[in-house]
Amino acid sequence: MLLRRVKQTENENVQIFAEKLHSLVEQAQIVTEAQLVGIFVHGLYSDRLRLKVMRDNPTTMTAAINSARPEFALQQRFQLCTGRDYFAPQIKT
Repeated sequence: MLLRRVKQTENENVQIFAEKLHSLVEQAQIVTEAQLVGIFVHGLYSDRLRLKVMRDNPTTMTAAINSARPEFALQQRFQLCTGRDYFAPQIKT
């Protein structure tokens, strides 16, 4: 349960978040790869990123990271190009 509280920060890329999680998992001695993938997905910063990884349904942590990494990069590129936070709700005026 404590590992489920670990969350990706707003400016933390997927790889760094995964490495932080791996470090904590080694200390906690997680038993299954499926548990690790579930904790990783639960801790992702963006709901859209979380949905992308869930849609891909990875069975390993490597597959989950490989699913999340390009989507995260795309979201960052969008934010740089538009100057808008991809994750923020759009306000209609």
